[in-house]
Amino acid sequence: MSTLYLDRNHLRLRAAAGVIRVDPAGHGRGSYPVSLIRRIVLRGNTEFDSASLACLAEAGITVVCLGGRGHRRVATILGAPGPEARRRIAQYRAAVDPVASSVLAAGFVCAKILACRHEASRLLRRRPALRKAGHDLDRTLRKTFDRIPDSELAVIRGLEGAASAAWFRFLAAALPSRFGFNGRNRQPPRDPVNAAMSLAYTLAHAEAVAACHAQGLDPMIGFLHEPLHARESLACDLIEPLRPRIDARLLRAFSDGTLRPEHFTAETNGCRLSKAGRSGFFETWEASAPLYRRYLRRVVLRLLRGLRETDA
Repeated sequence: MSTLYLDRNHLRLRAAAGVIRVDPAGHGRGSYPVSLIRRIVLRGNTEFDSASLACLAEAGITVVCLGGRGHRRVATILGAPGPEARRRIAQYRAAVDPVASSVLAAGFVCAKILACRHEASRLLRRRPALRKAGHDLDRTLRKTFDRIPDSELAVIRGLEGAASAAWFRFLAAALPSRFGFNGRNRQPPRDPVNAAMSLAYTLAHAEAVAACHAQGLDPMIGFLHEPLHARESLACDLIEPLRPRIDARLLRAFSDGTLRPEHFTAETNGCRLSKAGRSGFFETWEASAPLYRRYLRRVVLRLLRGLRETDA
C-alpha cells in the first residue's frame, strides 16, 4: 500500500521506530511499516503528537487533513522541500514575465484540451449514442485549441474556461439524469457528481502541492492561475490537464454502480458523500492515483526544463 486513509473519529496515530500504529485498529490492522506509506489522508478527529509528526516528515510522508462535512482540505503537512532555491527564483521571474507566463499557461491549457478529446473519444467508442454531444464538444475544443498559440494570457484563461464549459456539457449528456448533473458547481456542491468531483480535485490538488514541494517549486506562484490569497496557484495549473481524466474515471464509477445515489446525502448546505460512499470513492481514487502521481512528477520536471529555458 502507499496511502493510508483514516476516515473515523477518535483515532490515535503514533509513528516511531519505522512503524505507524493506529488505535483502535481498523479492519484487523493497527500497524503499518513506514517504508510502505507515502501519504496519509485524515478525515475526522485523529490524535497524533509532535514526535510522530516529525517521524512522518523525516520519512517524506505527506499528511493531508480534510475538515468539515464538505471534505475540504484544511492542511497539508510536508517534509523538507527540494534543495534548489534557484528553481524558485526562475519560477518567480517567469511569473512576472508576460511572455513566459503566456507560454507556460498555454501549455497547461493545450494539455487539458487534448485530455478532453482523448477521454471523449474513449467514451464515444463505448457509447455511440453520444455522437452529437461529442461532435459539439470536439468543435469547441478545436476552435479553442487553434486560438491558444497567438493569444495573450488573459485570453488563454478565457479559452480554458470555454473548453471546461464544453467538457462539462458533454459529461452532463453522458451521465444518467438521476444524478442531477447539469454542470460544475461547488462551495457547496449541489449534486452527487459535483460532490465526488470536489473530493477528487481536493486530493489531486494535494498531490500537486507535494510534487511542487519535492522539486523545490513554490506551489503558490502559478501561470495560468493568477496569484490569489491562500491559493496554491501552481498546483491549480498542474491539475488542469488531469481533470478530464479524473472526471472520466468518476463517470465510470457512477455508471458501474461503485458510486450510487444512496451514497450521498442532500442537505441545505450541499450534497455530501456518506461514509459508505467515501469507502467506495477512496477505492476508486486509489486505483487511478498512481497514474496521476506519475503524471504530476513528469509535468513538474517538464516545467523545470521550461523554466530553465525562459531564464536562459
